Amino acid sequence: REYSPSSCIYVPRWLNSFLNGHEASRGELPIGVCLRKQTGKYRARCSNPITGKLHNLGYFTTPEAAHNAWLRYKLSLADKLKPEMDAIDMRIHHNVVTIIKSAI
Repeated sequence: REYSPSSCIYVPRWLNSFLNGHEASRGELPIGVCLRKQTGKYRARCSNPITGKLHNLGYFTTPEAAHNAWLRYKLSLADKLKPEMDAIDMRIHHNVVTIIKSAI
C-alpha cells in the first residue's frame, strides 16, 4: 500500500456517500437490506445520488434476493454516473464498480 498522488484520488462528498455502506447501523443483514417484521419479508432500498431520494426496490423472501436487487440497482446508478466520475478521474468508475460488487 502506498499513499501518493499517483495512487490516491480525491472524491467529492456525493461520491463518498454513494459508496458508504453504513456498516455500523445496518446490523447483520447484507447491504441494502432490512427485515420488515410485520410481513417477515426483506426490503431492498438504495439511495439515489442523482435524485437525492431513497428508492424502495421491493420486498423479497430472502435477504440474498433483496441484496441482489440492491446490487443491480447500485451498479446501474454507477453506470449512469460514469460521465461525472470520468470527469474527476478515469480510474474512478472501475474502482467504484469493484467496491460495489464486493459489498455484502
